[in-house]
Amino acid sequence: MWRRWLPLRSVQWSLAAFLITLHFTLGITSALKKAPTADEYSYIATAYIYVKTGDFRLDRTHPPLIRLLIGLPLQLTKPWLPPLQRNQWDSPMSYTYGYRLGWEMLLAGRNAWEPILLLARIPILLLSCGLALLLYLWARDLYGDAGGLLSLFLYCVSPNMLAHARLATMDVGLCFFFFAALFAFYHYWKTRRVRDLVLAGAITGCALAAKVTAVLLLPLLAAGLLWTFAQKGVSLKTIPPAQYISRLSILLVSALAALLLIYGFPFKPCYYLDTVSNVFFKATHSGAGGNEIAGMPHLNYAYYLLGNYSSKGWPYYFLIAALVKTPLPVLLAPLGLFLVKRKKWMGAPDVLILGAIGILHVAAMFNRMNIGLRHVLPFYPFLFLYLGRLVFIEKRWIKQSVLIPLTIWALVDCLWIYPDYLAYFNPLAGGPANGQAILDDSNIDWGQDLARLGPVRNQYPNEPFYVATNWMFEPKAFHIDAQRLQEDQIASPPKGVVAVGKHWAIRRRIFKGSSTYFDWFEKYEPIGHVGHSILLYRFE
Repeated sequence: MWRRWLPLRSVQWSLAAFLITLHFTLGITSALKKAPTADEYSYIATAYIYVKTGDFRLDRTHPPLIRLLIGLPLQLTKPWLPPLQRNQWDSPMSYTYGYRLGWEMLLAGRNAWEPILLLARIPILLLSCGLALLLYLWARDLYGDAGGLLSLFLYCVSPNMLAHARLATMDVGLCFFFFAALFAFYHYWKTRRVRDLVLAGAITGCALAAKVTAVLLLPLLAAGLLWTFAQKGVSLKTIPPAQYISRLSILLVSALAALLLIYGFPFKPCYYLDTVSNVFFKATHSGAGGNEIAGMPHLNYAYYLLGNYSSKGWPYYFLIAALVKTPLPVLLAPLGLFLVKRKKWMGAPDVLILGAIGILHVAAMFNRMNIGLRHVLPFYPFLFLYLGRLVFIEKRWIKQSVLIPLTIWALVDCLWIYPDYLAYFNPLAGGPANGQAILDDSNIDWGQDLARLGPVRNQYPNEPFYVATNWMFEPKAFHIDAQRLQEDQIASPPKGVVAVGKHWAIRRRIFKGSSTYFDWFEKYEPIGHVGHSILLYRFE
C-alpha cells in the first residue's frame, strides 16, 4: 500500500512545486519589465532607511514589518542618498519626504534604479510564493491532494495576485500574514493546544505590523474561538466566560508581544497608534476636503468609477472592482459548487474562510479611499481556498467538464495578459483596452510602464516625443529623449508622438467645460498602447 502511495504523493508535491515555480517565474520576469510604481518610491527609500538606522519615524502611514523585509536585501546596494533631514521625520512633511527620498534614490541619476528595484521586489515575491505554499497545505488538509492543487493553481495564475506579488508594496505582505494567522488558528482549532494558540497570536501580531487592515483579524479570531467551544458540544449560551476570556487573552497577549518585538520594544508605542489613527482618518475622510495632513494625499480628490467622479466614493466600489478585474473562470467557478453533493458547510474552517472574505468586503464599504482593488486583495487567497472543494463533485464526467475548462481558461487568461497584470480587466469589462472607462489609479496605470517607452521612442527618432503622466518621471533615468505634455496642449496637440497615461487622462476629464478637458478618447484614434496603461497618439 505505502509503495503505491509514496510515488503518488511525490507526484502531488512535484506538481505543487512546479506551480509555485511557475508563479515565481511569471512574477520575476514580468517585474523585470516594469518601472517603479508610484508607492514603491517611498516604500523602497523608507525600507532602506528603516533597516539601516532602526528608526521607524519616517512615514508612519503603515507599520514597519513589510518595509523591514523589503529593506534587508537593499543593504547590499549601498545607494547614494542626500543627507537625511531627521528633523522632518516627525513633521507633517514626513509622508512627502519619503517620496522625495525615493526620487533621489531611484531617478536622480546617482544610482542605477534597476538593481535596486529588483532587490526590493524579491522579498514580496517570496512572500507570495510562501502564501501559495500555505494555501496548498490548508486546501489539501480540507479537500485532499486534488483540492490542494486546484486552489494552488488558481492562486498561482491569478493576474491580480501576480500584479502585486512583483511590487515592493504592502499588499501581498498583508495577504501572507493575514492568511497565515487564520491558517495557524485553524491548526489550533484542530489540536486545542495552547502552544498553537500562542503561534496564531504571534502571527497575528506580525499581520498587525504588516498593515493596519489586519485589525480585521481580531473579530474573526474572536468568533473562531467561540466556534471552538461550540464544536466541543458547548452551546454559545453556556460557554464558560472565564475559559473563553483566558484563551482570548493568550491570543491577544501573544499578538501584542510580537507587535512590540517588531517595533523594537521599548520603542515608542504610540507610533502604531499614530498609524492606526492615520489610516482610519484616511479611510473615512478622504476626498471630503480639508487641511492637508501627513499621509493624506487624497483630500479634495475625486474618485472614479464607471466614468463618474465622487469626492465621497461608493460603498460598492470594491465589489465592482472585483467583478471587472477577476477572471471570468474564477467568477463562474462558484456556480460549480451547486454540483457538490457533499456537506457544503464545514464548520470552523468556513467561519474563517467565508468570514475573512465577508469582513474584508464589508469593511471596504466604509473605506472612502476608492483607488484600488489592492485594498481588498487578501480576499483572493480565501476565495481560491474555498473553490478547492470543487473536487468534491461526484460524477466524474461532470467534474471533468467543470474543472478542465476552468483550469485551461484561467491559464490562458494569465498567459495572455503577461506581463501586464496590473492592467488586467476581464471580458465582462471589455478587457484591458476598456479599463479606463471603469477604473483608474492602481487598477490600471500606476506608472509601471514608463520605462517601456524607449522602443516606442526609437520607432520615431526624428519626431518630438511627449509623455503625459501623473507619476514620477525622469526621461534620462528611463533612457529616453522626451518632454512632458502640458495641460494647455490638450486642446491643440503638438506634432509628434504623445504617450498618455490612462490615469493622467482620467484625471483631466472631471470638468467637461474646462479648457484642459481631455477629449482625445472621443476625437482621436490611438496608434497603439504600452502595457495597456499608456495610450500612444501621433499627430502630424
